[in-house]
Amino acid sequence: MAITLLTVVSKHIFFGAVDGHHVSYQQRIAGERAPAWEKPFSHLLSPYDYFILTRSLPLDALSWSSHERAQRRTDTDLTHQLLFSSRTDGASWQIFANRITHQGATLVIIKTKEGTILGGYADEPWQPATDWYGSSSNYLFRISTNGRLPMDTWGGGSGSNNNFQYLNWGKKSLPNGLAMGGQFDYPGLWLDSDFVHGQSNAGPVCTTYQSPQLTETSDFLVDEVEAILVRPIIRDDSLEGAGGGGGVLSRAEDMEFMEMAGKKMYSKDLGEPEHEEDDSNK
Repeated sequence: MAITLLTVVSKHIFFGAVDGHHVSYQQRIAGERAPAWEKPFSHLLSPYDYFILTRSLPLDALSWSSHERAQRRTDTDLTHQLLFSSRTDGASWQIFANRITHQGATLVIIKTKEGTILGGYADEPWQPATDWYGSSSNYLFRISTNGRLPMDTWGGGSGSNNNFQYLNWGKKSLPNGLAMGGQFDYPGLWLDSDFVHGQSNAGPVCTTYQSPQLTETSDFLVDEVEAILVRPIIRDDSLEGAGGGGGVLSRAEDMEFMEMAGKKMYSKDLGEPEHEEDDSNK
């Protein structure tokens, strides 16, 4: 009961209301209140953690001006939403990949078996690719849950390369997983497509984000993963009508069933990644 009451009070302090919908545009872009949130809330972040993380987001990922609302043909303000949670959607790389691709700007959050929470903000939509891409608006972050590693964020644009983000799977000759920063052998953050292993091997700092090693050991085991949509892309209504919009599969249960049956499912937008000869899915 005490924990529930504390959560409600915290949400009122940082969001301005329990649902966060009664706060002005000026309050949000000034960093006085966190963006509105569509339930359910994150399982891995407290309201305070989320409020601190959002202070590093671009303004158009915090709230929408009247001009931005008109451009998006909506009367409501920006609302952040939980795209994926391994706690409720299962520890499935395929569901995770389908949920995050072609959606918009996202926060990817990882909890390690040791209790450290880390992740990254990707300003550009995730998409399967064979090379690095992304924006200098990206950043990495770490949240301390064990008292030994401090909370902090590290932005792009100050490093020696533009390796801001990477997403790939189904390629035998390329790394299969999600990466942010550094190089494949020394990533700022790496989540393997087996959804079990991760890595943060800065050596001594990430060459893209200038971040240190985010975990106590360079290799870590994944406990939970979440993805939060903080700014959806602007959809083309003509493509939506023709069935070209979206990218999130609406029935995660169907995907789980097909995966257990040994069949891979891919969203209509995403498609099955191209395979080299003799390639096999992970």
